[in-house]
Formats: sequence, C-alpha cells, structure tokens
Amino acid sequence: CIRDSIRNGIEYAAYGSRTGLVIYSLENPAMPIERYKASGVNTTWREVYGYGDYIYGVTDSRSDGLIIINMKEAPAKITHKFWTTEVTANNKTDKINTCHTVFVDEKGILCLNGCSPWDGVLFFDINTDPENPKFLGAETKRYCHDMFMRGDTMWSSDILAGLLSIWDTKDKANPKELATITTPYAFTHNAWISDNAKYVFTTDEKEEAYVASYDVSDLSNIKLLDVFRPRDTEGKSVIPHNTRYLDGYLITAYYTDGVKIIDANKPDNLIEVGTV
Repeated sequence: CIRDSIRNGIEYAAYGSRTGLVIYSLENPAMPIERYKASGVNTTWREVYGYGDYIYGVTDSRSDGLIIINMKEAPAKITHKFWTTEVTANNKTDKINTCHTVFVDEKGILCLNGCSPWDGVLFFDINTDPENPKFLGAETKRYCHDMFMRGDTMWSSDILAGLLSIWDTKDKANPKELATITTPYAFTHNAWISDNAKYVFTTDEKEEAYVASYDVSDLSNIKLLDVFRPRDTEGKSVIPHNTRYLDGYLITAYYTDGVKIIDANKPDNLIEVGTV
C-alpha cells in the first residue's frame, strides 16, 4: 500500500490486492473510501508507486504489463490502462511482462526492477508522455529486487547476491557501478538513503536479521555504523522487510512484528522510539 500525493485537496492510497490495484480516498483516514479498482491477473504480488498525476503498478509471477492509473480528475474520474513495449537490453529482446518492484525518481525516471528476462533495472522517461514511457536504457548485471535513485545515483538491492550496489546512472544507457556493500545477512531486500545522501539504511529479508546503517559519504571507504533489531522479539525469527527514511527516522515494516519507528538522527546509534 502506498500513500499518494493530494488530488483536489484529497489524499489517496493505492493498495495492491490479489485481484487488482485498488484506490482509496482518505477524506477521513479512519474510514477510507474505495474509489476505483483496476482489476487484473490473480497474484500475491502487486507493487505500486505514485508520481505526479499517475500511479504505476507492476506484478510478479503473472502480469498484465505495467499498470498506469490516471488520477488527474480524481475522485470524479479515475482511469487505467495496461501498457507494455518491446525492450532490448543485455542482448535480450522481449515485451515488458512480470516485474518485482517499481520506483520513480524526482526527475520522472520510471524504474522497473527484477523484470523477466532482464533481471536488473529498466529505465524509462515519463515526463513527456506519462502513459507511454520512453525506454532509456538498463542495468542488468544482477537481479535487482528493489532500488532507490536520487540525483543520478542508484542504490540497488541485489538480494540474491547479498549486495547493495551503487551506480552512476547519469547515462541511463550505460550505468557505471561505483561500489558494493555486502549487507549483514547477505540477503539485501531494500535500502533507503538519508536526505543528505551521507548515510544509507538496509534490510536483509532473513530471520533475526538487522536494519543496518552505513556511512557512504566516501564510496571508496564505506563504513558500517550500527545494526538494529527489536529486542522484545529477539529469538522469535522475526524478519525485517522494508525500511524508509523520513525526517531522521526509519519506518520499518516487519513480518509478524508490525512497524517499528527507529530514530536514525545519529546513524551510529539506532534506537527504537515507537511501534505500530
């Protein structure tokens, strides 16, 4: 589920269900109103990301292609389309089909991750025509489970390799790898950077694994600063899933352990300050 930006004074949330991508309006957050459903293939995985007047979604295991939801006239009118295009990357030519995750950076670059058969990251420009993305290039060295990109630097969570890889993506047709980090449990699920880009925070999708913080101000000398896991559930096989950085805090979702709020204002001293 994602929280999208405000449309006509109303905030919206997009929710990936087994049978479709569902849009809720949040006039009263305690009583969300279902406004639209883009029905599609039956799957346990839908990933969504909001940018501007649009919401983009992908599915894994089965696919309709890229889901594009037009929110320009919401809530009175919401529409969607399933979009695909033929891509050639790493000597492989195919149509966009299953992808594991989706991300859009601040420049309007749509990133499709872990797509079959390319595995890595496919880059598209959605500035000119948000409903018909323009293919720019790809990074296909490893399977990318998830990624974050800001200011032409990409942080790719290469889960099967157990690495966080850092890339210069100024030239989307020819990304250059700058450095890699082997995360503590070598099953790198996701990563998010601090606002000043001096620190990065990672999760490993393993039982008893950590949220880890790193000093990445010098990519030739990356330093592990601290690791965190909830003390009250140690030894109970709890798995961290995703972490997001917001105003000095990490909002981290766990399997079977809800959401933990971690104070990361001092990245070398991660402290739990709240739970949901």
